[in-house]
Amino acid sequence: MRRMILVLALAAVALTAWGCIQDIQPKYDSNPRVWFTRAPADRGVIYDNAATFEWVAVDTDDDLGMGKTFVRLTPTSVDTIVVFPHELEQGWVRVYKPATNEYWGYDISNLPDTVYTFSVKVVDGRGGETITSRRFTVRFDNEPPIVDSVACPPMKPTNPNFTWTYVIYAHDVAANMSAATPVDSLCYTYRFSVPGGGESIEASDCKRENKTFTATVDGQQFPGQYKFKCKATDRAGNSSEEFTCTFDVGSTGPK
Repeated sequence: MRRMILVLALAAVALTAWGCIQDIQPKYDSNPRVWFTRAPADRGVIYDNAATFEWVAVDTDDDLGMGKTFVRLTPTSVDTIVVFPHELEQGWVRVYKPATNEYWGYDISNLPDTVYTFSVKVVDGRGGETITSRRFTVRFDNEPPIVDSVACPPMKPTNPNFTWTYVIYAHDVAANMSAATPVDSLCYTYRFSVPGGGESIEASDCKRENKTFTATVDGQQFPGQYKFKCKATDRAGNSSEEFTCTFDVGSTGPK
């Protein structure tokens, strides 16, 4: 009788242990989840020849570890050759997670103008894999725009008090003209300096509407030299050389 009770007790313990094992084991095997935290916009355009990609990979049901991570950059142009400094495995580059970085990351530079697809493949310990991609276009522009001219008032106005509208005329240049910023998309900054303690006006935020600026001049109250300085900036972030125009007025008329 005691032997029977002992056998039943051992069976109960075994069933309980098996149930616990079943509870801690994954009910199913799911592939890793991967998403970008930093990357060019999907199907977007970058006006640079370099890009940084960062991503997060999560695999909550795998007790064998994350496995391996690979990246691949696929250009549409057959003439474009992208050289990777790391290990290649069947067209994919094996990457290793930095010990001091919470995120995975990969930097790519010296990209010729074309369309690219950057892909990340994460393989978990059971062999399940997930691939996520970003498609983007490179239009590299490292040349600054040029301010051709500015509609400025005469250097010695006939009237010390007047209103004037400055108009900036500029264009962008680039090695590949498809990368050049259209004239209507250039943005501008300017500063209008008033002498004699007058209040100067500055537009430090680069905006397209800063192409024109209207100023009211009170040369009788604030005689001296007035300066208008401006710059044009393209969508790649290149800024032109500063363009300056000046004029002088005195308290009783032009100097």
